[in-house]
Amino acid sequence: MSDFKILLVEDDEFIRDIYQEVLVGEGYDLTVAVDGGEAFEKLKIDGWDLVLLDVMMPKMTGIQVIQKLKKEGNKKGYKKVIFLTNMDDPEEVVQFKKLGDGYLIKSDLTPPELIEKVKALLSAK
Repeated sequence: MSDFKILLVEDDEFIRDIYQEVLVGEGYDLTVAVDGGEAFEKLKIDGWDLVLLDVMMPKMTGIQVIQKLKKEGNKKGYKKVIFLTNMDDPEEVVQFKKLGDGYLIKSDLTPPELIEKVKALLSAK
């Protein structure tokens, strides 16, 4: 098992199950949240090496989760955050990069590519 703690936040059950199976299969310590409200609560109380955060979710969007954490001054919730989205509007991309460590387009992402991206993010300082 990996020493890295990952929080996967995804409201789509199909995508969530695939990502969960792939990440757990690679040995990551994975916790799942199914909406923005649950993600916000988990990020307030625990530290994560990486957060894979869906953008469009019930209760709070991924953007709202990160904005609210920053507004409250939460510095321990996570080390890196990657937004999961199917949006690639240039204005949204700027916001993803401003608030997080990048973004991944879910519709273009295969399970092996997800693992490759996660490994690269976790090994980067």
